[in-house]
Amino acid sequence: MPKPTPDSVWRQFLTDSEQAIARSAPREPSARERTGHPAGNSHVGNAWSCDDPVAEPPWRHLDTRGRIHRLGRILAGAAALAVLLGLFSCLPKEPADLPTGPESTSPPQTSSAVVESPAPAAPALESTDAA
Repeated sequence: MPKPTPDSVWRQFLTDSEQAIARSAPREPSARERTGHPAGNSHVGNAWSCDDPVAEPPWRHLDTRGRIHRLGRILAGAAALAVLLGLFSCLPKEPADLPTGPESTSPPQTSSAVVESPAPAAPALESTDAA
């Protein structure tokens, strides 16, 4: 059983004003204050930074030999791409082992599963031309 609250505490509770209670009440720290401030601007994980210099100089800073070398690499890449596209265009449109034609689109039917029923007779319409 908790200890009973003394009468002096109850009298203070009844006589205190709202401002006095606010001044004497303990202040609860915010969530940010409870967790503490991070040291500096630390990132989670490894942040990307461009510390490495550019691997190749720009085109305008190349000499003639460097320009020819870079142009040769570009042309070789374009030629390789053209060869690949040419090879893929020579491939057949459909694999050779697949059947073609309208009979291959429907599933095969077995004779035991097919049940023929007679077509319903069309109702006879009376002629209204008799006059």
